[in-house]
Amino acid sequence: MRPRSSPGDAGPARTASANTPARQLEALHQGFRARLLPLLAESREATEAELRRLAAEAPDDELAEALANAVVLQHDASRHQRSWEGHLAQGFAGWPTPPDAARLARGFALVSDGELHAQLIGQPAVEALERRFADVLGIIDGRLWSMAASLGGHARPVNPFAPRAVIDAFLETFSATECDPILRSALLRQYERLCGPRLLEAYAWLNTTLAEGGHALDGASGGAALVSQPVAGKGGQPAWAGHDALKPQASSWRESAPGAVEHGTGRRRILCDRLRAARGPEASSRAASARDFSEQEFFSVLSLLQGNETPKQPVQVPGSIGVHLRDALRNGAEGLGLPADLAAPSPAQDDAIDAVGALFDGLRADAALSPDARGRLARLAWPWLRLALADPALFEDPAHPAMRLLSGLVACWDANLARSDDEAALHVLADGLADRVANDYHDDAGVFAAALEELDATRAPLERRAAISERRAWQSILGGERLQEARRDADAHLAARLGRAPLLVEVAGFLSGAWRQSLAMAWLRDGPGSARHGEALAVGDELLEIDAAAAAAEGRDVADRLIALGPQLRACLLAGGIADAGADEQLARLVAALARPDAPRMPAAFVPLAEPEGFDTSAGSVGDDAAAAVGQVLVGDAAGGEPPTWLRLAWTSPVTGRHLLVNRQGARTALLGPAELAATLAGAQLVARSAEGAAEAVLQRLAGPPAG
Repeated sequence: MRPRSSPGDAGPARTASANTPARQLEALHQGFRARLLPLLAESREATEAELRRLAAEAPDDELAEALANAVVLQHDASRHQRSWEGHLAQGFAGWPTPPDAARLARGFALVSDGELHAQLIGQPAVEALERRFADVLGIIDGRLWSMAASLGGHARPVNPFAPRAVIDAFLETFSATECDPILRSALLRQYERLCGPRLLEAYAWLNTTLAEGGHALDGASGGAALVSQPVAGKGGQPAWAGHDALKPQASSWRESAPGAVEHGTGRRRILCDRLRAARGPEASSRAASARDFSEQEFFSVLSLLQGNETPKQPVQVPGSIGVHLRDALRNGAEGLGLPADLAAPSPAQDDAIDAVGALFDGLRADAALSPDARGRLARLAWPWLRLALADPALFEDPAHPAMRLLSGLVACWDANLARSDDEAALHVLADGLADRVANDYHDDAGVFAAALEELDATRAPLERRAAISERRAWQSILGGERLQEARRDADAHLAARLGRAPLLVEVAGFLSGAWRQSLAMAWLRDGPGSARHGEALAVGDELLEIDAAAAAAEGRDVADRLIALGPQLRACLLAGGIADAGADEQLARLVAALARPDAPRMPAAFVPLAEPEGFDTSAGSVGDDAAAAVGQVLVGDAAGGEPPTWLRLAWTSPVTGRHLLVNRQGARTALLGPAELAATLAGAQLVARSAEGAAEAVLQRLAGPPAG
């Protein structure tokens, strides 16, 4: 352990090392890349969707081939992402030194057909984006001149953030050997479209950050003035000394003034304000001689702790994760010779610690996790703390890859006892990805996107198998429910008709048997209110009228109407499974009974075909309709201290309103009526998980939904 430094001799040297232009340039590179990171995946998905639509509208062999190639590209998504990041980083290598002569010579060399195609399709995209962002690019170029001067540049630097660099990185990633011309053009078209809003946000951030770092020109003629300035010791060569750059006021690289507060924007600001108020002024008190940790100092301590607390075995944190982060950082800083009376976290660093701690405390409280999963979740707070300081948009965007990954890992662990092969596979997958992110993330945001991609790809076949099981389960239930509903409908119509007047035994028997069966079949085939169902009802009503006419001794009318109705009566008998001879025999007995006006008639009774429902079909008392939506995950705590149960609401019956709950394999676990499900939710026997993801649910509870 190195000796502690006194407050008087430690601050300037460390601050200077943290304020170096090279460090600033690297931070700008990382922040710019992080804001453009989703572009490649979004472009690929949008292109595939566009090609599918075009192929469906006008089938074409070339379109079909392009679509097939687009699907193939998904398998190399990680490689393409790494390639794109590498090509984007080339513009920062050696910056602000201009390209060497050999590189310039290659620009005039013979090109292949693929390179020519890239130039033909890439140049219009570059020009369109340059025209769109001409004003802000002019300001950024001016600020970059000042930064180049501080790095010893002797010529106008190339802007590594310009649209040309972004487009060239894309074209170098998807070479002509991997993409046919149709696919490549379609990819670039979507990429250019998506670049618009992404670059707008990135350039606004870049311009603000450069200004905070002190890189700005006083006037429009500043560039020309700087070019003409001689530099001592350089042989009179012109360079930009940066004398007219703005003083770094409120810079993220400077030592913070006493009481300074960095709020951020949007939901992050609301979250930090609330957490700061909850922390209170006493918790933020510090020694009068203490200064802010510089960025380099803070990340040095953070890297040391992340390495110590992210081995292969999980680390248990029994108390608050936020308190654990703060205590560990304080102890780690003291171990590096930075006691609390010398330096302390800056307001921005304090806010990040509070925000990440509150997020992970909320995740751990909301989910039913095993001890190993709780330990791994606590270890993940370290890389997320590092990311919170590097990416201001972390708490703003619900679709941020890191937040989606965090929600996905918690979903794999939540109420997962690894009792089946699929559950065990999910737990092992989440464990491995959590260990990888905790151990490997050191400012490379691509770690989160790669882990998220692997998580989604591995879960996909498990979810497909579960979906097949779910479909089989609800189809079986639906078939039985429709049959019971058809029988219930037929029973109701029969009861209404039998209760009108006394009937011949033969007429009541026909209605209770063949006619009721035909009515249920018409309901099943075509539904209630259909033409077939109406025709079946008309047969029963006509037979009742014939029986009434027979009782009134209207023989001729009875005979005429029986002759007209005979085919429908015979069809009812045949549809009920009675053979031709048996149908003729029953029909003859019915006609003979109707031919005797004095035959006895009596009130008829019948045995219902439908089974009693056995559950309450009334609506529940839970006001949140989303809690009973299909796809909703529910976790239940069994009585007697049993382990939690993971369930998913897979299907709601359109016939009875009952809800099918399945396990992770899609197997039927419970079938609850609306009132029963509402009661379990109201009584907290079942707890609904957020459909937006665990991380987003915690953030919305802490600070509300993101603005916009």
